[in-house]
Amino acid sequence: FTTTAPAPELLAPADGAAGVSLKPELSWTPVEQAASYQVEIALADGGEVVAFEQGLAEPRMVASALQFETGYRWRARAVFASGLAGAWSARAGFTTRARPTDVPIPVSPADGATGVDVSVNLRWEAVTGVAGFAGYQVQVASVNGSSVSGSGDGSSGGVFDGELLVDRRDVTATSFALDGLAYGTSYAWRVRIVLEDGGETSWSDAFGFETAPPVPDAPVLTSPVEGAVSVGRAPVLEWERAAGSLRYE
Repeated sequence: FTTTAPAPELLAPADGAAGVSLKPELSWTPVEQAASYQVEIALADGGEVVAFEQGLAEPRMVASALQFETGYRWRARAVFASGLAGAWSARAGFTTRARPTDVPIPVSPADGATGVDVSVNLRWEAVTGVAGFAGYQVQVASVNGSSVSGSGDGSSGGVFDGELLVDRRDVTATSFALDGLAYGTSYAWRVRIVLEDGGETSWSDAFGFETAPPVPDAPVLTSPVEGAVSVGRAPVLEWERAAGSLRYE
């Protein structure tokens, strides 16, 4: 005759738990003689499996890649040295926490600023009191004829959908030093909060700015030549045209 190994009992998160982290630790009771465990996590609405972990040596694991304000159901089972799997546990459900509503407010360069230096500090207002705050994510993109002002959610009409000049998630200050920009070029930037459990807030509004035009080369003096003598009282001064120049002083 054959026997069926007992199913583990799920411990945490408790069934029906709400406000759960996006990286919760799932735990269950150990099963005697189990070699490893398997865990399945599915959406509560529709049952789509979003994670399946196996080879877990301990009766616990940290889930990841969960979404804000989403219901999930999960279960676990033991696997034995023979390769046979025990019975699945009963399913337990939980709902992840809401996305924080606070977002950073960009300060400078101001939206629409022109003549900005090619080395500039991006600055924004600090956000305090956000649970699980880990830092900020900053994105910078070059703009090719797209407007970035008044984007509301920072989407900016796809400005940030292509290749990014900067995409940093490890910024802890309320400023970011940006170097090596091109002269006479338009850029857009935005910022959001990164949370300890891997989540993020919504993006700030995107601000756009344009760097200063290129500095022209110094003109080369041609006449009168250096050291010339017997020059008239009203000489004509001449020099070579400098690339990018508009006028001379």
